[in-house]
Amino acid sequence: MPHMHVRGKDFQYRLVYPDGTSKIILSVPRYDFKLADELSVRHPYPRLQRESRIDCTAHFDNSPGNKANPDPTKRVRWGPQTWDEMMIGFLEFTLDHQQLQQPQPAKTETSGCGSNRSIAAWPETERRN
Repeated sequence: MPHMHVRGKDFQYRLVYPDGTSKIILSVPRYDFKLADELSVRHPYPRLQRESRIDCTAHFDNSPGNKANPDPTKRVRWGPQTWDEMMIGFLEFTLDHQQLQQPQPAKTETSGCGSNRSIAAWPETERRN
C-alpha cells in the first residue's frame, strides 16, 4: 500500500526479476491522500522469485497548483504530520511454506502517523520487529 501525504502526486510499484525483466504491479497516476487506504496490489498477487526486488517510485507536487498543498513556499521535510511529507511503500507477503487457506483474524496497530492499520496475525514465534 503506498503512503504519502498531501503533496503526493503519483506512486508506482515495479517488480524486478533477477534476469532484469520487470512489470508494474501497482500504478497510482493520480495519488490522493484521502483515498490512500484503498490502494493495494490486485489479485492474483505476483509470485516473487528468489533475488527479485520491488522498486517503489513516487513524485511530489509542492507547487501552488496542488490544491491540497498547505504551503507551497515552505521547505518540506520528512515527518509524521500531514503538513510534513513521507513516502513509504508498505508491503504484505507470505512465504511458500505458510499454508494460509483460512483467513486469519486481523490485529489493529496504530502507526507513528496516527492512523490505524490492519496487520496479519502472525504466530508469536514468527513475528519480526
